[in-house]
Amino acid sequence: MRYFIEQFLKYVYSLYNNNDVSKINKTSYRHIKEDINSNTNIDINVKKEIEKIYSYYAKYSNDIHDKAVVYDKELNFLGDILKNRNDFICRLSDDLSNFLFISYNILNKIFNIDFNKLNAFERMSIAKMSSKKRKNRILNMLKYEK
Repeated sequence: MRYFIEQFLKYVYSLYNNNDVSKINKTSYRHIKEDINSNTNIDINVKKEIEKIYSYYAKYSNDIHDKAVVYDKELNFLGDILKNRNDFICRLSDDLSNFLFISYNILNKIFNIDFNKLNAFERMSIAKMSSKKRKNRILNMLKYEK
């Protein structure tokens, strides 16, 4: 999850920065976050959406560094991981879905995309979506008027 977030933030960062790709790839998360927050060319609504992404990054940093768990015995820790695996996967799936919609929202705000700008294939892809909730969220984001 952190990798996806970091790569997405590097992409957004690259839109407002003239550095070449190799330099951006070497730029740390902390530096990118500071530059995005201090950049006056980035719309405030985009920054608000990016703030949501920062919270996911922090959440998964805590998981990676095991900050929320204190265990004396490794076997107990491994047993808990195995028992709670489904909870973790469900939470990760929900977080990925939310991250996806936040990233759609950010790109929509940056590039000012609306339904009328989509080509026929893109419109058909949305029409064929099996999840009505997801389809409606995307149509709403694209300012679709029935």
